[in-house]
Amino acid sequence: MHSSSFLQVKKTVVKSFSFLALTFLSTTFLCGFQQPEKSEMEPLHEKRAEKFLKHLMIENRALYTLVGLKPVTIFSFMPIIDENEKRAIYASKSAQFKQYIPFEKFKLTKADCRKLWDDWRLVEDQYLGKQFRIMDDDKVGGGVFINIPAATLTLDKWHEDFVKITGLPFTPVEAVYFIGDPTSQFWQKIRESHYLLGLLLGFGEQNAKLFQWEHDKKMQFPMRRGTSILPGHTGKAAHELEIEDLDVPGFIIYQVIDEQLEKYKSERERCIALYQGQDFYELTSKLLKGIPLKTEERELSDESKLLIKQWVGYKTNVR
Repeated sequence: MHSSSFLQVKKTVVKSFSFLALTFLSTTFLCGFQQPEKSEMEPLHEKRAEKFLKHLMIENRALYTLVGLKPVTIFSFMPIIDENEKRAIYASKSAQFKQYIPFEKFKLTKADCRKLWDDWRLVEDQYLGKQFRIMDDDKVGGGVFINIPAATLTLDKWHEDFVKITGLPFTPVEAVYFIGDPTSQFWQKIRESHYLLGLLLGFGEQNAKLFQWEHDKKMQFPMRRGTSILPGHTGKAAHELEIEDLDVPGFIIYQVIDEQLEKYKSERERCIALYQGQDFYELTSKLLKGIPLKTEERELSDESKLLIKQWVGYKTNVR
């Protein structure tokens, strides 16, 4: 009796174990062939990043901030969107939307125009080294690209003016991280001053001060003019721009020969020389990350090699 019960229990245990083993093997087998789940935040494709970088660096002339002459660049979120991208945005709309608004009458919204910017923000940390920051501030109409060493030196050089006008004592090496932050009182005060903002935007002390006087005292300077040296807009979409399409930064000057404009003209030629024959996306990415460029592997002019040594791995001491 006892022997029969024992055998029955044994058979039950063996069956249960076999079932569990089969279940485990089946699950393991199926999982081995299961497609891995896609990440909710897939990396931005290089071509997408290149569009943003060309919009920022060439169309908005932030390349001068990248190389250090212009401490800060304010840029728009509205790149020129080509026909294919516009159609892709339209295709993502609901059937009801398309029923009432055909593609021919479709107009991009502010949110649509920010799409490239929003995509960039997802992967920005993969591109920016410790020397650069990009902030979002609607009060200036877009983003703020900051060269931290150059901006720190500007705050240090005109420290008394910044303290006097903002009414806020500060240490340059700490305050530089408030630039572009819409919640910062320090940055809000700077935004209210054409003079201080002009210093950070690299317009030159004289131009920034004259522009402030012109605004405050309603003064008129007959020789005032813009700085563009290229004949109008290229008509190209942002991603079609080449390094030769780079214009000098746009600001108001007041003299026949303006020292700051001449600096930018010279810097423009040097930037073109640096990028000549190079892949724009690769070189810009390396400069943003602070990766030293191996000049011996490149066929560069002596001037370009000197520029790379000056711009990459730049170090400075500030008070």
